[in-house]
Amino acid sequence: MIFRRHDIVMAIFLNARGFAYAAFEGHLAPVDWGMSDVRGKDKNVRCLELVERTILRVAPDLLILRSPGDKACFRRLRKLTTEVEGLANRLAIPAQKVSRDQINDAFSFLMPLSRYMIVEAIARNLPAFEQYVPLRRKIWQSEDRRMGLFDAAAMVLTFYQLQADSAAQE
Repeated sequence: MIFRRHDIVMAIFLNARGFAYAAFEGHLAPVDWGMSDVRGKDKNVRCLELVERTILRVAPDLLILRSPGDKACFRRLRKLTTEVEGLANRLAIPAQKVSRDQINDAFSFLMPLSRYMIVEAIARNLPAFEQYVPLRRKIWQSEDRRMGLFDAAAMVLTFYQLQADSAAQE
């Protein structure tokens, strides 16, 4: 992989509720982030419309998506990921996929490694995200919608880690 600088790298994390996104200008320089809940019928269609509006507003140079091969990725989300990838292609924005395993590798310095530990590490290093840290959930509680925001940020930070590892190998 050739190291290339991207001005704005944006991750879109699709989830059962809708999506979350995070856009960065550099490794620890977030410029925009947010979450959108999509309810009702035609969820994929409406979600794709909101994703498109968000992409057009942020105007990223690279789009990061969750690898649809992840076991946790529902069939609807796999289809939506393919549609977002097609959207990026139509908008001439390169797209790259990041898997949960790659994210875990990038944050492997955390012990014990868990999604919540990743959230805490991101909040420690990105003060803008501190206010979004959800409380640890109990096993009977559903996941806080803000977790998607941290998943998107983790995807971008993983991309930067992969770029740094690739540059170090050359």
